[in-house]
Amino acid sequence: MAQEKKVPGGSQSRDGGGRVKRISRWSALLLAVLLTCQFPLRAGFGNNFVYGQLKYPGAWDPYPEAHQRILQMVRTMTNIPVSPDRNVVTLGDPAIFETPFLLIKGNGAFDLSADEKIRLKEYIDRGGFVFADDTLADYEGAFGKSIKRLMSELFPDKAFQRLPLDHAVYRSFFLLRSVAGRRISENFMEGLDVGSSGLAGGRTAVIYCPNDLLGAWMQDNLGHYVFPCEPGGESQRWNSFKLMINVIYFSLTGTYKKDAIHQPFIEKKLEF
Repeated sequence: MAQEKKVPGGSQSRDGGGRVKRISRWSALLLAVLLTCQFPLRAGFGNNFVYGQLKYPGAWDPYPEAHQRILQMVRTMTNIPVSPDRNVVTLGDPAIFETPFLLIKGNGAFDLSADEKIRLKEYIDRGGFVFADDTLADYEGAFGKSIKRLMSELFPDKAFQRLPLDHAVYRSFFLLRSVAGRRISENFMEGLDVGSSGLAGGRTAVIYCPNDLLGAWMQDNLGHYVFPCEPGGESQRWNSFKLMINVIYFSLTGTYKKDAIHQPFIEKKLEF
């Protein structure tokens, strides 16, 4: 019979062979933070970050070259090892489970079959991250409505919530104080949290951007930007670049920059 031993901040128990079955709450959190900071990649080809994009019937790829500039900026500005090209997948492709980051881009209604819905839910439940970017930059448009309707069907006990500016996605790499995109139709992004409320808590597994974040990256063959950024101009474009990097970084690191388990020790060290 297992015996439980109380320890500060949690408990641990040993089975009949003396093996530790549970570790303390603080130790578990600290271990999770250390692993996340040192080994941020959860999956990928050759342990590289894989930029996945979902292919589906309809206008799934309005900006077919945006990923090249995004990946180049990730390579230039971060230490994330990156696969050289995007991985275009369908929901029936086994490679989707080797792509922890999945972009869904579009400007129309987004519909899936019953089997595809099951597959997408399995992808999210197994740790996948979905970033839905609205090409129309229209919160009430067909794409935005269909994404929210789909997620409410997959996770009926969850709901999209506006992400506050202290959410980890706004500080995962750059410290940002506003949303961005080609056109600011709304001054927020929305997220869907999944998972339990236990030790590790839930995680933001789906983020919806109503402002066409990728549109700010598009250039013509001469290197000129195709679209103006409204209403903020070029400073808004730069913030769009930074926010996209943050979204990618957040998909790999989660909330570790907001985890404060080390704060009491720092304060004691500094005698606050």
